[in-house]
Amino acid sequence: MKDTPEQMSRRALLRGGAGTCLAGGLLASSPARAGEDEAAGGKGADAPREFRLGLVTEGVAADWTLEEMLLKYERFGFDAAGVVLGRGHGISLEANFDARRQFLERTTNKTDVDLFSIETPCTLDPATAEAHVALAAEHALLAFETNTEGIVVRPCAEIGDGQPASAKRVDEAGDVLKAMAEAAAAHDREIWLEMSGDAPGLPATLRKIVERCDHPAAGIAWNCRIADVRGGSVAGAFDEVREHLRCVHLGELWTAYPYADLFRLLRESGYDRYTLARIPATPDPERVLRYYRRLWEALSAPGVAAPGDR
Repeated sequence: MKDTPEQMSRRALLRGGAGTCLAGGLLASSPARAGEDEAAGGKGADAPREFRLGLVTEGVAADWTLEEMLLKYERFGFDAAGVVLGRGHGISLEANFDARRQFLERTTNKTDVDLFSIETPCTLDPATAEAHVALAAEHALLAFETNTEGIVVRPCAEIGDGQPASAKRVDEAGDVLKAMAEAAAAHDREIWLEMSGDAPGLPATLRKIVERCDHPAAGIAWNCRIADVRGGSVAGAFDEVREHLRCVHLGELWTAYPYADLFRLLRESGYDRYTLARIPATPDPERVLRYYRRLWEALSAPGVAAPGDR
């Protein structure tokens, strides 16, 4: 996929500006562009694929040094990294400014691999709001200094694993997310609320939280939950969050989860960001990564039938 003029690569900005970024650049980029299906060139199974494949730095990639990570990502066709801190790549909150700058220079000048997200331990629990807002701000600063596009936070256990949240609980979580979004926006970063947990109706709950937050830096990170599958499709859950979708996390593609259906929905929506794979550790990583890339290409290609198209 070629970048449009509006999606000027972060790498080009850095090469010309020593690590600075344009004010509002990330916040102005489009999420899943609902309502632009026809402009994207088609609907249904024939809609074009504008999203790309990335890999989270855990499991199979957890122990790779930065140089190994960049080499293997390029070799096996993974275009972006979802960064989990404290892994073999060496980036962490404890890294000083010089270390962060060296990391930035190595990832922007020597590779075509993007840094897309940084995962955080932050949740929307109002009982820990002050500490977690401050922690989110630290992660947003790290994202800015390493030129990573967004940070990932999660709902608290009460929302993610419990019964559907009350209106009061949604409002409280939305207010915490807004404070975090303001902290992220101060560094021109985004913040994505992950669909994490097994609670019924979680996509609708997270949509309400993001709408309560009402901040352009805030969006939703899709997680492939079996709980969202209805009649072989995730269309119902996807419709709840599509207007706020900023990031997608994938699991093992060989499972019963309807990935072809998800990819069709992403194509229809015009989603043009990354789908980040979580791949468990394996004694044969090169073989697994090659298979994963090929299977992703096959399942996400235009024309692949999903349940509603058969």
